[in-house]
Amino acid sequence: MSYPTLNFGLGETIDMLRDSVHQFAQAELAPRAAQIDRDNEF
Repeated sequence: MSYPTLNFGLGETIDMLRDSVHQFAQAELAPRAAQIDRDNEF
């Protein structure tokens, strides 16, 4: 699911941080969350 991007004009550094956090979440957290959902465990 994707959401429209909000631009608050906080600068390039914040944009880079946001992108890095997003990439980390997609690569590291999303697969684990999917596995937890499949296995119905927490």
